[in-house]
Amino acid sequence: MTEAPQAAPKAPKTFQDALKLWDASEDLQVFQVESTGATQEELWGAALEMLRDPAGDFDKEKFSTREISVIESIVHVARAESWTKMIARHIDPVHSPAISIRKPEEKDPSLPA
Repeated sequence: MTEAPQAAPKAPKTFQDALKLWDASEDLQVFQVESTGATQEELWGAALEMLRDPAGDFDKEKFSTREISVIESIVHVARAESWTKMIARHIDPVHSPAISIRKPEEKDPSLPA
């Protein structure tokens, strides 16, 4: 039995479109960013939440100084340019390859871990 081919991750035009895909836990095309231990979903998720609420913040204790800089850079560029341009300009097969992420499903707190 063969598996059905997976759909390509969606490439939104704006960060608002990216937030809609993120909230729906759909695959979202991004580029790999530098990390010192956080997952790509954690880094991009923090950036997306900052884009959602400019006055908001994220748990900086969870990230290294370099990762915080990466998150803030994503937010700055996503606001200054379209999401499409940001992704296209940063994808590099060697240094920052295209990847897809999706928002992790939230666990029901009433269920055992």
